[in-house]
Amino acid sequence: MYGTFCCEDRWVFYGILYPVQKGYGMRNFKKKPVFAGFGEVLYDCLPEGERLGGAPANFAWIAHELGMDAMVISAVGNDERGKRIQRELKERGLPFYLSEVPHTTGYVEVQLEKGIPSYHFAEDSAYRYIPWSEELKQIAETVDVVCFGTMAGADSKSGETLEMFLQHVREGAIRLFDVNLRGDFYSEEQINRLLPYADIVKCNNEELPWLAACAGVPAEAETYASWLASRGIRGFICTRGDKDSMVFWEGNKTVIPSEPVRIKDTVGAGDSFAAAFTAALMQGKNSMEAHKVACRVSAWVCTFEGAMPDLRSFIHKGEA
Repeated sequence: MYGTFCCEDRWVFYGILYPVQKGYGMRNFKKKPVFAGFGEVLYDCLPEGERLGGAPANFAWIAHELGMDAMVISAVGNDERGKRIQRELKERGLPFYLSEVPHTTGYVEVQLEKGIPSYHFAEDSAYRYIPWSEELKQIAETVDVVCFGTMAGADSKSGETLEMFLQHVREGAIRLFDVNLRGDFYSEEQINRLLPYADIVKCNNEELPWLAACAGVPAEAETYASWLASRGIRGFICTRGDKDSMVFWEGNKTVIPSEPVRIKDTVGAGDSFAAAFTAALMQGKNSMEAHKVACRVSAWVCTFEGAMPDLRSFIHKGEA
């Protein structure tokens, strides 16, 4: 069993399966920003077959591909899909902290209509039962960016753990709340509970009306961004499909038209946008530059099937 590795007061966990097994190696995270995707890791059951996914896992993968030190925090069951997730993450070289729990590993049936997905999630999945631990506390104190959403945190054990995790994230780190409203895995009470932890809130144009109604403001991106800012939230991102995307960051607003591409599917497009935007910020880019990178990366991801494509050719072209 591997232990943990610490450098300059930064604890690193690489390839951890907890509590049954720990890791297949450790990694020095000293020189790069540390990204974490907290929540669901699952299989997207697409018409072409099963592909690794889950919004926080997609986020971590894209950040990893863009040169960040990124990891997935979730839970799996002691079943074939759970073992396959561990194996695939290892093969990809993507660090993970996975709790093994007595529940079925998550999966979602994805139906595509002209490349646009609709989702039907398996009930009572493992990712809803992530337990709190001292190791997670140490990870929280290490991260520079953490992405979380509503799926794992909807009235579940993982919801309690998520709040504990966010409470231990260091001051100055970015906590990105990518709401991802799916099925019945969200509520107004849950949104109101998680918003105070957020530095950035992200949604799409279909989710904005519901969020705005909860806030009691008109369903306009600028109005909702102002409402968030009045509550101390530094940024708001609203993606609007093939039209454009809007970013409000620390008083600046940018609007960029969506890039025309030949779409295979849009699964994971928003996750890749969030990862690319925050990765660019961590690299010292301003909000306009970061927004441009996010648009290019998310458009590129849409030209592939599934949410975790290999971005090496994209990066070699100098696009990011």
